[in-house]
Amino acid sequence: MLLLKVNHYLFYKEFGKRVSSDIDFLVSSNNLNKVESILLKNGYIQVKSKREYEIFTKLYSHQIISFSKKSSIFDVIVDINFDIFWGEYQGKRINIEQFIKNYVNMKIYNSTIKTLSVKYAYIHLILHHYKDMNSIYMLTTHNSIKKRMLEEIYLFICNYNDELLGNEIIDLCEDMNILEYVFYALYYVNKIYNNKNVCLFLNKIKKEDYLKFIDYYGLNDNERKKWKVPFEQRIDSNIYKIIKDDLTLEDKDKIRINSEIYG
Repeated sequence: MLLLKVNHYLFYKEFGKRVSSDIDFLVSSNNLNKVESILLKNGYIQVKSKREYEIFTKLYSHQIISFSKKSSIFDVIVDINFDIFWGEYQGKRINIEQFIKNYVNMKIYNSTIKTLSVKYAYIHLILHHYKDMNSIYMLTTHNSIKKRMLEEIYLFICNYNDELLGNEIIDLCEDMNILEYVFYALYYVNKIYNNKNVCLFLNKIKKEDYLKFIDYYGLNDNERKKWKVPFEQRIDSNIYKIIKDDLTLEDKDKIRINSEIYG
């Protein structure tokens, strides 16, 4: 089991720079029952514990229902992720047991924790932000295309330029079949920062197939739609107002279910 949110340190270079409302862990699905048991024994409760919600999240999502524990100051929220892809992903999934073996020990306030190594933390960040920028649910409920997200990717690259813009990361992403998502994220990063090194990297990995979906949103072929406004009007905006007339009945049902579970 790996702690994820400490990866913020890799791009901000200081703890506490970005305030977070929850704690994220990445675990293998084989260990979900064990992790749930540990949390329950330590006073955590599942926020929404309907049986149908539990089944839905394990079949159609990348995380189970959040856990919560009251403290004297605030509620501690714990999210347990068992995949780095989204529920709608149609490709071959990555073996999470193998993925989390790529960890490093990080010291935080005299405590040592396990978190992802630089390249794997970067891959997780890219996929996480791609999901938020394309999820029908996130786009309509969280205004989830934020400049801050792209800034995090950019700062990460600036701090680890050689590791994240070299041939090794290309090979690694090709092995995982995720290079198109890296291209997508960096394409929009460069819309803001116009960085020479990022531009050279984009030209190196560019394929016509990657360009096809740059101006579309949605996490699979069935829900994909073309943006009606340019990127500059989407960033840090009320996305729901932009896309509400294009939502299908299936989209609305999906939003409703996700809002019941995660809202």
